[in-house]
Amino acid sequence: MGIWTKIKSVLPVSSRSFHAFEAYANDCLERIDSRQQDLAAEQANVARSLELAQHSLNQARQSLSTLEGSMALSEEKARLRFEAMVRDSHPNETPFETRCRIFRLYPEAEGEIRLSQLANAAMMNALDRICRDNGIDYWFAYGTLIATLGRSGSIPWDDDIDICMMRSDIVKLKELLSEDPDWRVTLVYDRWAHCKQYRFRSTDPTIPCFIDLSVYDWADISTPDSDAQFKSMRLSLMDELRLMEASLPYWSERHYLFERNSEFLLDGDEFGLGPQDSEQTRAEIEHINQIFDKYQKQSQEAGILTDEQHANAVAYAIDNIYDAPWRRTLWRRELIFPTVYHPYESYSFRVPNQARAVADECYPGWPYLPSDILGHNHFSKDLLHNAETQEKLTALIHNG
Repeated sequence: MGIWTKIKSVLPVSSRSFHAFEAYANDCLERIDSRQQDLAAEQANVARSLELAQHSLNQARQSLSTLEGSMALSEEKARLRFEAMVRDSHPNETPFETRCRIFRLYPEAEGEIRLSQLANAAMMNALDRICRDNGIDYWFAYGTLIATLGRSGSIPWDDDIDICMMRSDIVKLKELLSEDPDWRVTLVYDRWAHCKQYRFRSTDPTIPCFIDLSVYDWADISTPDSDAQFKSMRLSLMDELRLMEASLPYWSERHYLFERNSEFLLDGDEFGLGPQDSEQTRAEIEHINQIFDKYQKQSQEAGILTDEQHANAVAYAIDNIYDAPWRRTLWRRELIFPTVYHPYESYSFRVPNQARAVADECYPGWPYLPSDILGHNHFSKDLLHNAETQEKLTALIHNG
């Protein structure tokens, strides 16, 4: 029995009315079927268009990759030609000395960027005084180390200063400055990098400059195996923090949590988050610290970390950002200590005992222009347009 016969058998309608309904329904079904066919054809056309677009995109990517390779090759050729020209003028120099000569030829930054660099140096001088007065050690690192060794001053494209400090000294420095009217060590928990950001900075929220502090711990020895084991622990810590983000909704939502007495940063609009809820922040920071403490303890139990008396090495702590997996995390003690002073801008600051060897490991073939030369912004440069900020930075330089 067909569907229309079935419907007719249960509906109390006249034959004429039913056949009219049947004709109308069949017409609707035909139109629906026709529309389905049209939609299928449109879908097929969209699929073909997407396929063509993907093919074009792949071709564009290939062309871009070829162009980038060609540009990189041309850039390398130009660099080598320029080095050869400089070496011809100074035939008794080594290739390293030639690279340093070229590095020193790069012009200084100008305007507001230069103002912030000089303010950074003055801020670093204030920190150096505090450290000298209180028996706290530190050393220049990363791009700042290259800058001070290569040109005794700021790299034109950089806007901060990077130093390293032993954990016990950072704790001591934080305690010293906890009630200081001018300076503070701030701590921010960064969800993007699953790390802790320690910074020395002014308590004045209109001053955007800061000194980045990398935490170091005492370690037993520096070997490839112990280094690999320590890196594995850092990666495990990051994985565990990712897995527990559901239980840290405030951190997941805001991406940054500020330790108590670090909240004044928000007034400077560095992160643009607005005031944070102190109770939620406290609870989640406590949870996060439990994970960091867990892996710190594991590193000690594994014999990687030790106390100062038994240490033959120092370790780039698990607190820090892990953005250079190729770089060693365990350094022989004699490479770093005793630290020595080296000129920087109009001051002198501490660098590792074997500073050039440390720089060689961090940046083989230094000094050179980095590929991310335009990506060194550590705060919004719009802040430097503010007249009050410029006035504060100028006063900081003059008082430095």
